[in-house]
Amino acid sequence: MRNRELLESDFHSRIHSNASTANYEFEPRFAVFAGFSYDSLFAANFVNCLRGTAPFTNVSLRGQTVERLWHAGLRALPVPRLGVSFSGTFIQATGVEEIAGEAPIYRPMSFPCASGSLWYDFFKLGRLTAQLQRTYYIDEIVTGITSARTC
Repeated sequence: MRNRELLESDFHSRIHSNASTANYEFEPRFAVFAGFSYDSLFAANFVNCLRGTAPFTNVSLRGQTVERLWHAGLRALPVPRLGVSFSGTFIQATGVEEIAGEAPIYRPMSFPCASGSLWYDFFKLGRLTAQLQRTYYIDEIVTGITSARTC
């Protein structure tokens, strides 16, 4: 966690981040894990733009992003020399950017991802593994009405 202020320019920022993961082994042949991560960034400030048709003073700028990540998985050895593992992750991110009180630009994003492996150890020959990975990227862009400014 980190909070900062610069009083001369009225700049404020907050960064909050944490993560945790739990593992549990039911027996030597079966284990699971799960975890969660959270990141947040907020920044706000006032700026002065001296170029353009008229000088803009005390223009407010705000930005905030929040990311959440969930992950889980398992590993099992059902019979000797045969194993299976699976893991999945889901990331969700949101953000808001605002200039001079105009309608914010909002952009949620999600990213699920999963992978799995099935393997067999052949005596003296090695391991044969089949893997499958699947992912999606979903990005929704909704923009507010903004006006062009020269700064």
